[in-house]
Amino acid sequence: MVKVQRVISRGRRAADKGTHFISQDDLQHRSQALLNFALANNTKKLYSASIRMFNAFRTLYNHRIIWPPTPYQLTQFIAYLVIHKYSPSTAKSYLAGISFYCKISDVSDTTQSFIVKKTLLGYCRSKVQTDDRKPITLDILRKIIVALPSGQPQMPGSRAGVRIRSQQGAGGSPSAYIDTLDAKSATSHKRIWILGSSLIKHAFLHARSSSFGANLQLHRLNASVFWQGKGGMRWKQVCPKVRSLLKVEDPPHYLLVHCGGNDIGQEDKIKQSFQDFLADDRVVVTPKAGYYGPWLQYA
Repeated sequence: MVKVQRVISRGRRAADKGTHFISQDDLQHRSQALLNFALANNTKKLYSASIRMFNAFRTLYNHRIIWPPTPYQLTQFIAYLVIHKYSPSTAKSYLAGISFYCKISDVSDTTQSFIVKKTLLGYCRSKVQTDDRKPITLDILRKIIVALPSGQPQMPGSRAGVRIRSQQGAGGSPSAYIDTLDAKSATSHKRIWILGSSLIKHAFLHARSSSFGANLQLHRLNASVFWQGKGGMRWKQVCPKVRSLLKVEDPPHYLLVHCGGNDIGQEDKIKQSFQDFLADDRVVVTPKAGYYGPWLQYA
């Protein structure tokens, strides 16, 4: 006689009395896997980087590496970030990583102590800048477009290079498109970064809610898109932002930068910041002969 399983409500089947015993190790591995799924990969990389940074700071200044960290260690760490010119948003991200580690370790979250929160608040307020942007005029836009160089730098004997072209973007803001010209990457997976001001942020939100999705259906071409939009971004912030991202992300094959709208009226500063961005050999590097891969490097 064949034994038929009893069916309970909502189509769920009753558990078999002869169910295989699940060991404690299996339960531990499954719970750990579920915790890993709770965080996006980019967030996990950022939090890991923040813990490494914090522990390196504590080692440098002979602080005990204990969990939870003391409020004194955290305020000293914030001061360390200030002196080394890290942005308030970076400090917040690092403290968020420390906070997560405290919670996941089931210890008290000392990042929420009064003195730590006030120290961080003071850092944010000390960095408040006045809005010195001028009204957009056609003459200013023409000067910006002229300030953006256009060319095709190429190393001798190399079949790969970097193409830079500028155009007038939406709302009159200048856009710079920087990409590689390597032929072999056509069949490999390509990483695309889209970086810029609040326009990029809102473009991401629109793409995510559209039928195309945040990846713009480029998975069909074996490509992935990584968006980074920051409200109020200026050209002088582009290079530090790229260097910061390269600490936690794999280098992209293509980088699309839309920036400059918040620098209207400061043509000389735009030109200098853009030239500094292209001249920084720690970030923008023309691939060497025989090298077919990402062209963004971090030293």
